[in-house]
Amino acid sequence: MLRDTLRRNKGITLIALVVTIIVLLILAGISIAMLTGQNGILNRAAEAKEKTRVAQEDESQKLKGYEDIMAQYTGNLPSREETKPYFPNSTFSYKEGDLSTGLVIKDGNANEYVWVEVPTTIYDNTTYNNNGANKPKNTDEWKKIRECLKAYTVDYSDSSYKDTNTDGTTYSVDYQNMLKSVYTNGGFWIGRYEAGLEEGKNPRTLYTEISASDKAVVKQNKIPYNYVKRDEAQELATRMNYNGCTSSLIFGIQWDLTLKYIEEKTVELAEEANKDTVRADIKDKLTSNSKKIGNYYNSEFTLNRGKFAKYNELSDWKAYNSEEKPTLVTGSKKKEQSSYVNGILLTTGATEATNLQNIYDIAGNVLEWTLEFHNTSIPCVNRGGDYSSHGSVNPANYRYDLTTSEYLGHLGFRVGLWK
Repeated sequence: MLRDTLRRNKGITLIALVVTIIVLLILAGISIAMLTGQNGILNRAAEAKEKTRVAQEDESQKLKGYEDIMAQYTGNLPSREETKPYFPNSTFSYKEGDLSTGLVIKDGNANEYVWVEVPTTIYDNTTYNNNGANKPKNTDEWKKIRECLKAYTVDYSDSSYKDTNTDGTTYSVDYQNMLKSVYTNGGFWIGRYEAGLEEGKNPRTLYTEISASDKAVVKQNKIPYNYVKRDEAQELATRMNYNGCTSSLIFGIQWDLTLKYIEEKTVELAEEANKDTVRADIKDKLTSNSKKIGNYYNSEFTLNRGKFAKYNELSDWKAYNSEEKPTLVTGSKKKEQSSYVNGILLTTGATEATNLQNIYDIAGNVLEWTLEFHNTSIPCVNRGGDYSSHGSVNPANYRYDLTTSEYLGHLGFRVGLWK
């Protein structure tokens, strides 16, 4: 009897063991599915981790925005490790914008400038420092700084052009100091608008030599300062007279850096999935066809304010909403410039179509004198195209050679600041 009882118990134990194993296998299968399946714990954990990362990046961006706002209220300028905007002197104050959309300051006379960010991180990047060979150690190595900047702006530079310093001429010291400032501060200031005439000054319809009292302004809705020779433009730029910093025409590398800045910030503000497309588009607009971002003979856009004058009628400025407003579409203020012989010249910042990171008219309207040069016979370079040309022929990156003594109705200038 005992033997039979043990035999029955043994059978029950084996059955229980088998059932237990089956149950465990089922549970194990369920657990593996829960762990590794499409909606499993591991995948959900990975998704949660990614959501946390994105949320942290969003919070970081918001924090930067709050820092910018706090800086404005405390009278300081927002800054990053790679770029540190500064007030050129005590007469300046914050106007609007931030480091993503375009940081704007104004002086005591309401002239406005935009910070062009040139990240200090580029000097450590092997793509730009020739695998370390051109990495500058300090500001004394300005030639290495220059080479890094040229590599950084390769899409906008031209090896057949160079800045005035390379032959040791007039602006060599200014050029070196500008490079050192860009290296130290991670950027420079550029006029928000093309240089304009002071209020009450008559439009310049022919060349007249500038007087000792003549000044330019960097303000919206001003008639561009045209019919001016290169050295006169430089004199007017220096007459901005900011103690503690240099005011000057910009060098060629600064124009290239401005275009690169516009490219990088345009991409920065784009959705992640669209960044490559956005980069290709803005580069095309800056280097191939600037019709949509500048005032050209073949442009079409909405005039928001200011005045306009027809080509060769530069004494007759009309408000954009006058009876002769440039329009092809009834009830709108759009205009196709080809309806006007050789286009129309606009006051500074007359349309939001030309606003790129708070910098207006970097393409079209008037050509702009720079301190870049080509060769000894035609030393001076103008950039950006003008209202009498086509956006596909003379885009924002366009270079036009003239001698220092030449002047044109569609030729002006822009002021840069650095210290």
